[in-house]
Amino acid sequence: VAWPMSEDRSTMRLNLISGLLEDLAYNVARKNNDVAFYEIGHVFYQDNDPKKDLPIEQNHVALAVTGNAVGKAWSNKAEAYDYYTIKGMVEALIEGLGLTEEISYQALQITEMHPGQTAGIYLDETLIGFVGQVHPKIAKSYELKSAFVAELNLDALITFEKVPLVFEAVSKYP
Repeated sequence: VAWPMSEDRSTMRLNLISGLLEDLAYNVARKNNDVAFYEIGHVFYQDNDPKKDLPIEQNHVALAVTGNAVGKAWSNKAEAYDYYTIKGMVEALIEGLGLTEEISYQALQITEMHPGQTAGIYLDETLIGFVGQVHPKIAKSYELKSAFVAELNLDALITFEKVPLVFEAVSKYP
């Protein structure tokens, strides 16, 4: 980038997860142990076509959680975030877009993710994202006990959306 805001922001990002992991680590270092974040933003991929100078820009949505999903109270024990919690968040997003029937999950190997707790998210036959646990070595480098993340191509989800969301203005006279 020609005029970056800071030296850390001098390159275009390839994913949203790394920034969310930094945010999780920042909060955990300040004793905010139960944290859940999401971000919608642009990511950039280099096109293999030698005629094109500019990268491909896509809109993605990412989720990152660490700590407890349910806090400790007198009536219940604390419940930590796990793979099924983050997958449930992704399923709720997909259900809201009406794409439950078109989405499938398949085991996926990503070096930065836990090998047994990572799934690719497929829209029909196209890989549009992933969900899973961050590899323990990566989580340790961010000084996190464990972290669960998901990232999806929001452009692909919105283009495939069968029934668009329609909003109505709230009546002035209830």
